[in-house]
Amino acid sequence: MENGLNIKQNLVSIKQSLSISFSQVIYVGQYRYGQKYDQWIAMYREHSQTEYQIVQISHPYKSVEEESIMKKEKSMESGMSYLQITELILLENIMDYMKMDRNKESGISSLKIKECKIFQPICKSGGGDYNNDGVKTGKWIELMDNFYRQCYVSKYFSQSQVIYVGMYQGGRKIGQWQTLYRWNQANQFTEIGGGLYDKNGQKKGNWIDIHEQFWNWMQVKFRGGYYKGLKVGIWDTIYDEKAIGGGLYNQDEIKTGKWIELAENYNKYLFALVRQEFVQQLLQVNISQEQNQEDGIF
Repeated sequence: MENGLNIKQNLVSIKQSLSISFSQVIYVGQYRYGQKYDQWIAMYREHSQTEYQIVQISHPYKSVEEESIMKKEKSMESGMSYLQITELILLENIMDYMKMDRNKESGISSLKIKECKIFQPICKSGGGDYNNDGVKTGKWIELMDNFYRQCYVSKYFSQSQVIYVGMYQGGRKIGQWQTLYRWNQANQFTEIGGGLYDKNGQKKGNWIDIHEQFWNWMQVKFRGGYYKGLKVGIWDTIYDEKAIGGGLYNQDEIKTGKWIELAENYNKYLFALVRQEFVQQLLQVNISQEQNQEDGIF
């Protein structure tokens, strides 16, 4: 019983220590010929209602090798940064456990089939027609690349869903395409991005792209222009419907001049949800074990 009490106290301590709010980190500096150049400044804020503060000024960038070194230094800033890394490891361990559990079924290919059964209403959100040659044609609704990962995470924490809606002609995307999002199945899809494809299937004109990890707790978008499928001119990074970063691309889609970039895993609300849910489950399991011990079950 004493051992069980110690475990419970430790878990409570972990839960309290993980309740610290996580910062949002950006990096501000210059690009030259597509490479980071001169000094870069690391800035952070506790949440979207506070101002950014400088936390580190790097040594001038001179080469790709030095850039690699500086990235390693940034990951060792102290205190809060170490806690963020710890939280990232916690999340990765949880997700790895989920993947291991799923891979026991019968391989990756059957995994998607199983998920379509579990999340059948979600899977029905996508699809379209193929012609006799097996080429996509007409109206299509496509899922975000990591849609299945989102679905699996949603089973435990959330139900973020992103789809793309538009037309195919001869296997190429053409015309207006919309990016739609909903919080979960209880909500309607709303438009959050998109733009135009030319007759060659290349993006053109003004676009709003979404972050590759976009979901409920990582709603980051990118707004700017395309020319012949390449990003050109000024691009803004959007969070909470406000421009928080960005910079300039030249005609070859190479970053140039001043840029403000997001740190990896910019929004930490995901970790807040994961750690709370995970620690609560541990507490419940431990309390259940203690009760069973008192009843003489073990």
